[in-house]
Amino acid sequence: MKTILRSQGPFAVLVLLFLTACPSIASLQTAKTMPADATQSGLAAAFVSVEGNTQGVLGVGWVRYGLIDRLDVGVQVGVPGGAYGDLKYMLVGDQDSLFAVSSGLGFGLLRERLRSASADDIADTVFEGHMPLYASVHPSEPLAAYLVPRYVFRVGRFQDSDGNSFASTSLLGATLGLKIGSDGGLMLEGSMLYPFREAEGLTRQFTIAFFWPI
Repeated sequence: MKTILRSQGPFAVLVLLFLTACPSIASLQTAKTMPADATQSGLAAAFVSVEGNTQGVLGVGWVRYGLIDRLDVGVQVGVPGGAYGDLKYMLVGDQDSLFAVSSGLGFGLLRERLRSASADDIADTVFEGHMPLYASVHPSEPLAAYLVPRYVFRVGRFQDSDGNSFASTSLLGATLGLKIGSDGGLMLEGSMLYPFREAEGLTRQFTIAFFWPI
């Protein structure tokens, strides 16, 4: 970790924070929104690797709630610390349709402590903005396949001996997933996130999740 911080600076810290604290690359949903007043929760394990760096395992818990017809809201919390919230609106389809398309907007906040190259503890905060597009096909009631491309904008704030400094980066990614079950069941996802800066490596993630109504 110290070597990476010396050679790549703030952008490498963004990668390290993503590995240790970011639950938001997982979609954990199809394009269909939750029915009004319906609530779903779940738990997931995510296996993450960043090219040229290291690997890690994240635990993710989430809740989704149907606000009104075609609009729902969700919150994800990762272990170790990180949080992500989003809104999703269904543009095409309904609860009984074969196909569905939705757009969304999400925000993430990561808070972690890393050790700098000079061995001083530094507090790091990363803010994320997400613009996902959801498309899914539902051949039967308990089965769905979905694709979620997304744009991510990430800003990091770093506290060092000279005060606060900021770094930003943009990423493009996509999730391909399979959902088995209607009220409760299993989701399997594969995700990739590609950074525009060479200082960051390609992120790959495999997620297995279980969900149920509450």
